[in-house]
Amino acid sequence: LVTMNLDHAVNLRRNAGFRQAYQNADLVTADGFPVYLYARWRGARLAGRVTGADLFPLIMERLKPELHRPFLAASNDQTREMLEERLCHLGFRPDQFAVVVPPLGFERDAGATEALLQKIEMLRPTHIFMGIGAPKSEIWFDRHRDRMGDAYGFAFGAGLNFFAGTARRAP
Repeated sequence: LVTMNLDHAVNLRRNAGFRQAYQNADLVTADGFPVYLYARWRGARLAGRVTGADLFPLIMERLKPELHRPFLAASNDQTREMLEERLCHLGFRPDQFAVVVPPLGFERDAGATEALLQKIEMLRPTHIFMGIGAPKSEIWFDRHRDRMGDAYGFAFGAGLNFFAGTARRAP
């Protein structure tokens, strides 16, 4: 799942890999209000605006430790720590989830990418959440989706930071 906002719309024009990731996505939501209004104006039948920042907490609240194994890629160590605490508070044991902070530039580093993929394969997650920003998350998902098993994949950017309480949403 990818969440279209105005920044994505601009980057889709400039970045072929990002366009490919969007074309291969199973679901695309209208995250930004300008995108939602434009889509409606063009005749798209959208039920409403669905932001990654709103969707992420709803999904997290519905995950069950006995059924799900979430894997989260966070943007920084503070967010990682807070997400680990939140998952434990939701009833997950540390062996039922993983929260990692990929190294800067991991998407262009074969070794770092392989290390991340091995962590994903080891956990065999049911849900993978990338909170490292666009277009990195979307392109990385698209390029490596065949190594992620039977998991739902979400590119939520700062949504993980908002959930962790390490960043605030714009008013």
